[in-house]
Amino acid sequence: MSSFKKCFVISLGLSLGMSVALPPVAYAVAAKTTAQRVAQVKAILKANPNGGEALVAALAKLVTADPASASVVAQLAAEAGPSQQSAMGAALGRAVAQLGNNPEAAAAVAAAAEGGPPAFQASFGSERNATLASLNPGGGGDAGAGPGSGSQFVLTPTTSGGGSGSGSVSGQ
Repeated sequence: MSSFKKCFVISLGLSLGMSVALPPVAYAVAAKTTAQRVAQVKAILKANPNGGEALVAALAKLVTADPASASVVAQLAAEAGPSQQSAMGAALGRAVAQLGNNPEAAAAVAAAAEGGPPAFQASFGSERNATLASLNPGGGGDAGAGPGSGSQFVLTPTTSGGGSGSGSVSGQ
């Protein structure tokens, strides 16, 4: 057997062997207990006692990476102060919008958000809509994600297409 064929066979064998070994490692990393999720969310809350954008960003990143953490965030919102509650709701709203390409995960996060306190609920809806608007400027909106969702997108002006031209600005 030529040295090229030996290298090819060895490379192929290593490649196949590695692909078989990776799934158990990836699965072990992905498995997280509820206690680990609670500890992680509590640590983020402790680092951001006044709420704010840093808390929103940290929790949204966590929930986007691990949608099962959404229920922990919603449960802990009941114990939080008003500024943290608002940030926690906003974080889940942002995560739902960012998970748009994963409808099952987005639906799970939205369902978890339903159980939060009023300040949490209000900021959830506001942030979800604002994030959707920023991700889809001038787009067609969000089909059926909740009452009133997507309505801010319906009347967005467009520069393409036909029409009579009434109401247009001529620049004079």
